[in-house]
Amino acid sequence: MTAAKPGVNGYRIEPMRWWHLPSVRVIEVELYPDSAWSVATFWSELSQIPKAREYFVLVQDKGATDVVGYGGLANSGRQADVQTLAVKSANQRCGLGQHLLDYLISRALQRRASEMLLDVGGTNYPAIGLYEKTGFCEINRRKGCYRGYEETIVMRKSLRD
Repeated sequence: MTAAKPGVNGYRIEPMRWWHLPSVRVIEVELYPDSAWSVATFWSELSQIPKAREYFVLVQDKGATDVVGYGGLANSGRQADVQTLAVKSANQRCGLGQHLLDYLISRALQRRASEMLLDVGGTNYPAIGLYEKTGFCEINRRKGCYRGYEETIVMRKSLRD
Protein backbone atom coordinates (compact mmCIF):
# COMPACT_ATOMS: atom_id res chain seq x y z
CA MET A 1 0.00 0.00 0.00
CA THR A 2 1.18 3.51 -0.77
CA ALA A 3 1.29 6.03 2.06
CA ALA A 4 0.16 9.62 1.67
CA LYS A 5 2.82 11.81 0.10
CA PRO A 6 3.39 15.31 1.44
CA GLY A 7 2.41 17.78 -1.22
CA VAL A 8 2.95 21.28 -2.42
CA ASN A 9 1.14 24.37 -1.20
CA GLY A 10 -0.77 22.56 1.55
CA TYR A 11 -1.86 19.53 -0.48
CA ARG A 12 -0.98 15.84 -0.26
CA ILE A 13 -1.31 12.81 -2.53
CA GLU A 14 -2.84 9.62 -1.20
CA PRO A 15 -4.21 6.40 -2.71
CA MET A 16 -7.70 6.74 -4.19
CA ARG A 17 -10.34 4.84 -2.24
CA TRP A 18 -14.04 4.20 -2.77
CA TRP A 19 -15.04 7.10 -0.50
CA HIS A 20 -13.23 9.53 -2.81
CA LEU A 21 -15.35 8.57 -5.83
CA PRO A 22 -18.22 11.06 -5.33
CA SER A 23 -15.72 13.97 -5.28
CA VAL A 24 -13.74 12.49 -8.17
CA ARG A 25 -16.91 12.15 -10.22
CA VAL A 26 -17.82 15.82 -9.64
CA ILE A 27 -14.42 16.89 -11.01
CA GLU A 28 -14.69 14.42 -13.88
CA VAL A 29 -18.06 15.83 -14.98
CA GLU A 30 -16.85 19.42 -14.56
CA LEU A 31 -13.77 18.89 -16.76
CA TYR A 32 -15.02 16.28 -19.23
CA PRO A 33 -18.79 16.76 -19.56
CA ASP A 34 -18.96 14.89 -22.88
CA SER A 35 -16.76 11.96 -21.92
CA ALA A 36 -16.72 11.72 -18.12
CA TRP A 37 -15.96 8.34 -16.61
CA SER A 38 -18.82 6.85 -14.63
CA VAL A 39 -18.47 5.79 -11.00
CA ALA A 40 -18.69 2.19 -12.30
CA THR A 41 -15.66 2.82 -14.53
CA PHE A 42 -13.67 4.13 -11.57
CA TRP A 43 -14.78 1.10 -9.51
CA SER A 44 -13.55 -1.17 -12.30
CA GLU A 45 -10.20 0.63 -12.38
CA LEU A 46 -9.83 0.48 -8.59
CA SER A 47 -10.49 -3.27 -8.65
CA GLN A 48 -7.24 -3.73 -10.60
CA ILE A 49 -5.09 -2.20 -7.85
CA PRO A 50 -2.27 -3.04 -7.12
CA LYS A 51 -1.70 -5.60 -9.88
CA ALA A 52 -2.06 -3.40 -12.94
CA ARG A 53 -3.40 0.00 -11.85
CA GLU A 54 -2.69 2.73 -9.34
CA TYR A 55 -4.94 5.72 -8.64
CA PHE A 56 -4.25 8.68 -6.40
CA VAL A 57 -6.10 11.73 -5.14
CA LEU A 58 -4.85 15.17 -4.22
CA VAL A 59 -6.38 16.56 -1.02
CA GLN A 60 -5.67 19.48 1.30
CA ASP A 61 -3.24 18.76 4.14
CA LYS A 62 -5.34 20.33 6.88
CA GLY A 63 -7.82 17.53 7.45
CA ALA A 64 -10.03 18.38 4.49
CA THR A 65 -11.42 15.38 2.66
CA ASP A 66 -12.39 17.19 -0.52
CA VAL A 67 -10.53 15.90 -3.54
CA VAL A 68 -9.04 18.68 -5.69
CA GLY A 69 -7.33 16.40 -8.21
CA TYR A 70 -6.59 12.82 -9.14
CA GLY A 71 -4.45 10.71 -11.40
CA GLY A 72 -4.22 7.11 -12.51
CA LEU A 73 -1.54 4.89 -13.92
CA ALA A 74 -1.65 1.54 -15.72
CA ASN A 75 1.49 -0.58 -15.59
CA SER A 76 2.34 -3.21 -18.16
CA GLY A 77 5.87 -4.50 -18.08
CA ARG A 78 8.24 -1.72 -19.06
CA GLN A 79 5.43 0.58 -20.17
CA ALA A 80 3.29 2.82 -17.98
CA ASP A 81 0.20 4.64 -19.24
CA VAL A 82 -1.38 7.68 -17.65
CA GLN A 83 -5.04 6.67 -17.49
CA THR A 84 -6.31 10.00 -16.19
CA LEU A 85 -5.02 13.23 -14.68
CA ALA A 86 -7.29 16.04 -13.53
CA VAL A 87 -7.33 19.05 -11.22
CA LYS A 88 -10.47 21.02 -10.33
CA SER A 89 -10.80 24.17 -12.43
CA ALA A 90 -10.59 26.37 -9.33
CA ASN A 91 -7.26 24.78 -8.38
CA GLN A 92 -5.57 24.77 -11.78
CA ARG A 93 -2.46 26.69 -12.83
CA CYS A 94 -0.73 26.58 -9.45
CA GLY A 95 1.48 23.51 -9.88
CA LEU A 96 -0.90 20.81 -8.66
CA GLY A 97 -1.18 19.07 -12.04
CA GLN A 98 2.62 19.04 -12.29
CA HIS A 99 2.83 17.62 -8.77
CA LEU A 100 0.41 14.81 -9.65
CA LEU A 101 2.19 14.06 -12.92
CA ASP A 102 5.59 13.97 -11.21
CA TYR A 103 4.16 11.56 -8.67
CA LEU A 104 2.80 9.27 -11.40
CA ILE A 105 6.22 9.30 -13.06
CA SER A 106 7.88 8.37 -9.77
CA ARG A 107 5.44 5.47 -9.34
CA ALA A 108 6.16 4.26 -12.88
CA LEU A 109 9.88 4.35 -12.14
CA GLN A 110 9.34 2.38 -8.93
CA ARG A 111 7.63 -0.27 -11.04
CA ARG A 112 10.65 -0.25 -13.38
CA ALA A 113 8.88 1.25 -16.38
CA SER A 114 11.18 2.52 -19.11
CA GLU A 115 8.59 4.65 -20.89
CA MET A 116 5.32 6.40 -20.18
CA LEU A 117 2.48 7.07 -22.63
CA LEU A 118 -0.63 9.21 -22.44
CA ASP A 119 -3.46 10.54 -24.60
CA VAL A 120 -4.61 14.13 -24.48
CA GLY A 121 -7.34 16.00 -26.32
CA GLY A 122 -5.86 17.85 -29.27
CA THR A 123 -7.18 21.23 -28.12
CA ASN A 124 -6.42 20.80 -24.42
CA TYR A 125 -3.53 23.26 -24.70
CA PRO A 126 -2.85 23.70 -20.96
CA ALA A 127 -2.45 19.91 -20.55
CA ILE A 128 -0.35 19.61 -23.72
CA GLY A 129 1.94 22.36 -22.38
CA LEU A 130 2.28 20.58 -19.03
CA TYR A 131 3.18 17.31 -20.72
CA GLU A 132 5.67 18.92 -23.11
CA LYS A 133 7.31 20.79 -20.22
CA THR A 134 7.70 17.45 -18.45
CA GLY A 135 9.44 15.85 -21.44
CA PHE A 136 6.57 14.14 -23.27
CA CYS A 137 6.74 14.22 -27.07
CA GLU A 138 3.96 13.71 -29.59
CA ILE A 139 4.18 10.33 -31.34
CA ASN A 140 0.78 10.05 -33.00
CA ARG A 141 -2.61 11.67 -33.60
CA ARG A 142 -5.93 9.83 -33.71
CA LYS A 143 -9.32 11.08 -34.76
CA GLY A 144 -12.56 10.46 -32.90
CA CYS A 145 -11.17 8.86 -29.73
CA TYR A 146 -12.65 11.27 -27.19
CA ARG A 147 -16.02 12.94 -27.38
CA GLY A 148 -15.54 16.68 -27.26
CA TYR A 149 -12.21 16.57 -29.10
CA GLU A 150 -11.76 16.26 -32.84
CA GLU A 151 -8.45 14.48 -32.39
CA THR A 152 -6.34 12.95 -29.67
CA ILE A 153 -2.60 13.36 -29.33
CA VAL A 154 -0.60 10.36 -28.14
CA MET A 155 2.51 11.39 -26.22
CA ARG A 156 5.52 9.46 -24.95
CA LYS A 157 8.25 10.09 -22.39
CA SER A 158 11.35 7.98 -21.95
CA LEU A 159 12.00 7.22 -18.30
CA ARG A 160 15.59 6.17 -18.94
CA ASP A 161 18.48 8.55 -19.48
